Amino acid sequence: MRTIILFIFVIVVGMLAGCSGNGNDLKPSGTLEATEVSLSPLVSGRILEMRKQEGETVKKGDTLVVIDVELIDLQRKQSEAQITELSSTYEALQSQKIQLGLQKANVEQKLERQKTLLGTGSSTQQTVDDLTSQRDILKAQEQAISAQLAANLSQRNRIDANKKMYERQIRDGVILAPSNGTILVRGSEPGESVTQQTVVYKLSDLTELTVKVYLTEVEISRVKIGQKVTLFADAFAKKPYDAVVSFVNPTAEFTPKNIQTKTSRADLVFVVKLDVPNPSGELHAGMPIEAVIGNGK
Repeated sequence: MRTIILFIFVIVVGMLAGCSGNGNDLKPSGTLEATEVSLSPLVSGRILEMRKQEGETVKKGDTLVVIDVELIDLQRKQSEAQITELSSTYEALQSQKIQLGLQKANVEQKLERQKTLLGTGSSTQQTVDDLTSQRDILKAQEQAISAQLAANLSQRNRIDANKKMYERQIRDGVILAPSNGTILVRGSEPGESVTQQTVVYKLSDLTELTVKVYLTEVEISRVKIGQKVTLFADAFAKKPYDAVVSFVNPTAEFTPKNIQTKTSRADLVFVVKLDVPNPSGELHAGMPIEAVIGNGK
């Protein structure tokens, strides 16, 4: 009889001890969230290809959308042709400038010689004046060509900038996946015309979820960044999931209306964000969970 009583006593003490330990845990609730990325084209045009369906997984860099950029490509080719033409004109002007420079140097030599002869009476002022006029004309022509060369170069730079812009728009006609993830929404179809405001896909990485919970001023002192937390989803009530505290808001705010009673909405709470690894994809955004937070160890 004593053995039975002692056995029952040990069980009761153990249960009380267990309850005492669990009673210190914080158990805030929240809803799982996934970071969504809305993809819109950077150029307007008609869609040629939509390569992924809703629910498909994608890898970073995968081609998702191809937009018709034929007109932009034609503008790029036109710019290339204009640059080629301007380059030929530039080379011709350079040759003219060189020839003018040689002619001007020759005239200047003659002019200096005639000035010397004029001093000895072997030349005339008319000859000196004529050579001076020739030199000035050649100098003015040389300056005019220099101005044409500068204008040519400026025009080429402007057209080259347009060409680079067209090349960028052509690249933007292909939308790539910015990260690994799952297609949540397919917002367009081939043949549709889209603009920069059109959301063609919504993408989310469901292998990493988050959840926000709210703690009071007394409770927040027991939480720190990097702390491990256990989660229980309502859909899998008995299965624990690991999570890590990634953010603790240092500023208090009023309790959100959608998760608390009217009375407690006047309370100030602190937002705590938990990162939830989900490599198997078993958890889904929108699932309600309960977090079990220990003593911050």
